[in-house]
Amino acid sequence: MTFEYDEIKVTVHGSIYPLTWKVTRKQNRLKDQAGAAIIYDRDQRQEFIVINLTGTHSEHAAIRDFIISTVCFQLNTFYVIPDAGVDLGNGEGLEITARYFSSNFSEIMNQYHSYSYQLILRVEG
Repeated sequence: MTFEYDEIKVTVHGSIYPLTWKVTRKQNRLKDQAGAAIIYDRDQRQEFIVINLTGTHSEHAAIRDFIISTVCFQLNTFYVIPDAGVDLGNGEGLEITARYFSSNFSEIMNQYHSYSYQLILRVEG
């Protein structure tokens, strides 16, 4: 899988699965004067891709630098180009435009020098 912004490309190797696809709908929930719940369906859809990576710090230094320094977390959109045979919503192997969803880069140490990273990307457009 490759992440691309302008001329900068970062390819992620290794075990990046499971790859999950989540769709949520945004609604406004209000309470009227009588206490009844009113829900307005704004008919907005947000689509997310969650990518789980495992490995050492050095193995994923390029992806951390890409998220933190290049796309500045949520600031810039970038292209996600999946591996052949993987469909992210545009068809197998076709790129999508995404934005990093979180405001930090979280990592969990599973074992000594073995980390787990979860990248949450919001699909744009």
